[in-house]
Amino acid sequence: MISIWADPSNYLNLLFLINFLLNKNKNVILICNKIENKKDFFYFINNNSKLKIIEIKKNGKYGYINFFFKKYLICKKYAISTVISINFISLFFSFFLIKGKKKWIYYNFDFNIPRDFNLNNFFEKNIIKKVKYIFVPSKSRLKVYKKVFNRKKNIFAIYNSFSKKFDVRNKTEIPTILKNGLMNIIHIQIKLKNIINFLFIKYIIY
Repeated sequence: MISIWADPSNYLNLLFLINFLLNKNKNVILICNKIENKKDFFYFINNNSKLKIIEIKKNGKYGYINFFFKKYLICKKYAISTVISINFISLFFSFFLIKGKKKWIYYNFDFNIPRDFNLNNFFEKNIIKKVKYIFVPSKSRLKVYKKVFNRKKNIFAIYNSFSKKFDVRNKTEIPTILKNGLMNIIHIQIKLKNIINFLFIKYIIY
């Protein structure tokens, strides 16, 4: 089970992680916020019968309650062996659901350490004691995270980058002119994090 309190299509590494698990013939249950653009999501993920997506379409406290409730029902209904919590909110709710010998993984894509250690930081520092593996997005953040949260073992940096197996030339959405020998002189630029509407990227880069 993978859970994230956000639109997963904004997290490129998460999309490649889901694809990797599906290619390994793993069943993946994704609990997330509403996916605003399914076309973008499935551009990176192969549509697969082993992928079950549960979208939370409410916001605020009702959204949080629904998010937690869906996670609870999935844990009750299925024999979940591995739980992957993306970012703090998912980590916090998972804390109340993880029981038995489930493998718990925490992937923090983006964290900010305020000048004063706040309540969320306090909870995170204590919750991660039960997490088996932690991943953060860079070596510099790895160093900071280890120091601030006093986590020394089983914590790793994974840079936001494309999968080695991803080949943009195999995508039908890429204009034909780019697939007919011009890939070496024309560069396609992609922002490796939040590709969202208010950044107006689609109006700037083609």
